[in-house]
Amino acid sequence: MSAKEKVMLCEELANEEFYWRSFASGVWMLFVFPFSLILFVILYNFSLYNPLQCLQDSFTMPLSISFFLNFFVLQICCILFTLSHAKSIEVTSEVGMKLVFSWKKLLNTLIKLISIVVCCMTYQNLIELDTSEFVDSNHFLKICWIYLSIYYTTYFYCNEEYILVFPVVQQKKFFRLKKAIPVHIFKSFWFTIKMLKYYYLLYYVCGYMLKTILVNFFAYEKDMNLSFWSTFWGIFHISLFWNCFLISFTTIFMLGISNELVHIFNTQAYTFQIESHEKELSIGDAMESLNSLLKNLGYMDFCILSKYSGLRRSKIFELSTPGNQPHTWNRILYQCNQVLVNEQSKLKKEHEQKSHLDVVPKNVKSELFSSTDKVESLPNDKVLVSSPYKFPTFKSLTEKNVSIKKSKDNNLNIALWCIEGLCNLIAASLKEDRYGIVQKSLPEVLSNLFSLLETCEQLTQSCNLYISNSFYQQNEVLRASQLKIAIKTGLYTITTEFGYQISGVVLAADHKKKMFEFLEFAC
Repeated sequence: MSAKEKVMLCEELANEEFYWRSFASGVWMLFVFPFSLILFVILYNFSLYNPLQCLQDSFTMPLSISFFLNFFVLQICCILFTLSHAKSIEVTSEVGMKLVFSWKKLLNTLIKLISIVVCCMTYQNLIELDTSEFVDSNHFLKICWIYLSIYYTTYFYCNEEYILVFPVVQQKKFFRLKKAIPVHIFKSFWFTIKMLKYYYLLYYVCGYMLKTILVNFFAYEKDMNLSFWSTFWGIFHISLFWNCFLISFTTIFMLGISNELVHIFNTQAYTFQIESHEKELSIGDAMESLNSLLKNLGYMDFCILSKYSGLRRSKIFELSTPGNQPHTWNRILYQCNQVLVNEQSKLKKEHEQKSHLDVVPKNVKSELFSSTDKVESLPNDKVLVSSPYKFPTFKSLTEKNVSIKKSKDNNLNIALWCIEGLCNLIAASLKEDRYGIVQKSLPEVLSNLFSLLETCEQLTQSCNLYISNSFYQQNEVLRASQLKIAIKTGLYTITTEFGYQISGVVLAADHKKKMFEFLEFAC
């Protein structure tokens, strides 16, 4: 099979697997949706003073024909939610707002916006709105649904909710969904409160001015009260707020569960063939693939088989044609060594950047308050508002939680899977490698592991000497710490299995010294 055919086969397999998994997530969404609709009906009819009437209304409401029609419309909206989220997913991080306005994602963004508005209006048709003497509740809610769709879409892309986060430990899909539901309920609640806070402010302050300008400009008959206080008292209309909150909360919850299901299904492990056939990809093909999703699935499967699948693991140590050589092991080893070398080069660059920073004085607090130069160097208000991204309202959308951002580093996941899988294979080769193919590669693998460990230790030790408020620098320190833990765990696994036999491997003097430290602890 030529290289071009392999690339086409990789793309074909990745697309086919993606479509099947996205379809399955949509089916699951259709089964989850009725429970959210039941919750919506109960909360809408809830009455603390008349619980019997609440139960009666909750049972009679789904019996109407209009309810069934709206039910099918909401199911179509669920399918559109799943489709838009599935088309948005990426494995690597991209700039959020540029992704929204790119021509490839523009249609998908429009589908998301329209489906959110249609979903909210369908929920609105299920309930009876109380007219208000202060505001036009119908217009108020319609504008709210448009605002909600824009607000959620902006939040979705700016906070990189489209990035797949591969789990550290594989679980059943049901248990992952069960764990995610309470999180999304809490998240949807606070998201709705935050959204309504800004919407009420915009509608009742800016909306009054805009309404007055339009009425005066077009010379409409002023048959409604346009006083500011009449508009202002609409804020305290409890029934309108409850309807708006309930519909927004349910819609955001459905969007969150839809996105979660797409992520759950597309991050499940996939079992590759050890040796490639005519129209089947091997694990080596997946690890070499340029497709990010397929590459992550390949390294994940490599890590899983190295620990749990003895039959598949033994096939890696076998010889194959042409030339009766260990082609599978050689391909896997080459890719793993490339990952280790790339990680080491990244961390070395970060360490070189840190080495040029000035050492922080011991009394940082006194320096901050005594130095006038630091105060004069602070940016003024004009600079702070020079960009729309620096406004507080927009900042609340684009603000990223550091811990969540760090968990989305799938390149780090590849490195961790690579280290764990490689160390497990080396440890298992002592009993399963009949031809000694792994032992020939031990000096190269151990040298790369010790070199990467040394670089990680240098970076983590240097972080105590410098103050780093940059998110990217903090991310590199955490990256080095996680790699260091993974390498130490893998080396302990190897030394525990081999014992003092591994001391015969030819290594550099400093690497040999560290090897004996692991041997003393393990043996």
